[in-house]
Amino acid sequence: MIVGKTKWELAEPKKQFLKFFKTHREKTKYIPVFQEDVTENPFYQPKHPKRIKKLAPQDDYPPDSYRWKMSDLRIVYSLMKKEKIVLPLDADVAGDIGYR
Repeated sequence: MIVGKTKWELAEPKKQFLKFFKTHREKTKYIPVFQEDVTENPFYQPKHPKRIKKLAPQDDYPPDSYRWKMSDLRIVYSLMKKEKIVLPLDADVAGDIGYR
């Protein structure tokens, strides 16, 4: 029996998330990095400690939401901890994202 970490699954993204990448195709290169980071550990990225941050509660996103960043891209996602599912909610460039 192999004992190890159970990976998280990525759920189907919300429309708002998909809409951003349709209009900003140059940012799609970051999606594989996002997927790898959050399916390994959606709470913390040890190689890049500032990449993932838990968001303060607010009206725009569910209480258990996090922000992932790379370059000027920001992705907001929430977690279904019991099911180990990551749900991408929103994506935008720094300064235009709704969590500020």
